Amino acid sequence: MPLVVIGGGNELDRITSMAKSNIQILGKVSDAVLKEKMETCRAFVYAGKEDFGIVFTEAQSAGAPIIAFGKGGVLDIVENMKTGLLFKKQDVHSLIKAVNIFNESYDNLLPSDLIAKNAEKFDKKIFIKKIAGLVDSHLVIRD
Repeated sequence: MPLVVIGGGNELDRITSMAKSNIQILGKVSDAVLKEKMETCRAFVYAGKEDFGIVFTEAQSAGAPIIAFGKGGVLDIVENMKTGLLFKKQDVHSLIKAVNIFNESYDNLLPSDLIAKNAEKFDKKIFIKKIAGLVDSHLVIRD
């Protein structure tokens, strides 16, 4: 299967030297290229653990379904088997199994416009409104 790897880091040279012909290593890219890749990919794959995971929100706002390790911030963003697929063990076997299940279930996932809509709940305006509501609900005014 084709794979496009985006991002930098200490392992970039090692990973590039290991890449087979089906793997394209782009390294660090511009925001425009990243957006275009997210908008046109079959799935955004992330095998690490992110505490918040802004990258998942960005990918879903582009309409990309997510295949990710099911720990951390991704749990607040991805609806398993609706907007993506979460796998439980952080190992190669689990990732391969998740990709296979994803491919078998692809037609049952939400369409890209509804995946993008799922990410809207993390919009800055909505966040501010929710925080303001939380503060208001706990604010005690004493005379």
